[in-house]
Amino acid sequence: MSGKIRLEVQARLTVRPLAKTLVRAQNAGEFASNLGASDSEVRIAQEGFAAGIFAKVIVYGVDGRDHEVERAAFSVDQAAGDGDDVISVEDDDSRSMIERTDKGFAEAVRRTKARYERKGLRPLVRFHYVDHIANDPAARARHNEKLGIVDASPVATADGIDMICVASIKPGKDPRQGLDLYWGKRRR
Repeated sequence: MSGKIRLEVQARLTVRPLAKTLVRAQNAGEFASNLGASDSEVRIAQEGFAAGIFAKVIVYGVDGRDHEVERAAFSVDQAAGDGDDVISVEDDDSRSMIERTDKGFAEAVRRTKARYERKGLRPLVRFHYVDHIANDPAARARHNEKLGIVDASPVATADGIDMICVASIKPGKDPRQGLDLYWGKRRR
């Protein structure tokens, strides 16, 4: 017998299956919260995605005149039939759902938050319904009333700024989720 000690280390990473609608709703809320949305806006994002009535939530980074300078959009391709499907995520409550879904996705949200803060931008949140609700004024009004929101006017882009998509991320565990990042670039 040699004097060496042999250690066997076993990682105890466990995963648990969760409904995709739950994961998407949690991710939408965390996305909005991390970018400065109010508690009410976070709740609305989670309820809308959980119910399958939202296709997208956008958190604009706006200047003092409420003009868009940056934009981050969390979206879900609401294809019919996958609402009851499950996704396996790490069973680690010390990390956010976004981190457990995709680390690159989480890093993009962190960098966007830092960018908004560095530029002194304020968050302005907009919710977008799935097509069949967006195109039906009665259904949209019913859901607006239930969620406590109103139809909002479009957000104008700041003068002299062109919006450029710098990233479009789809987490590997659920490619129907997406994060699109737009940065404002000054025209010359």
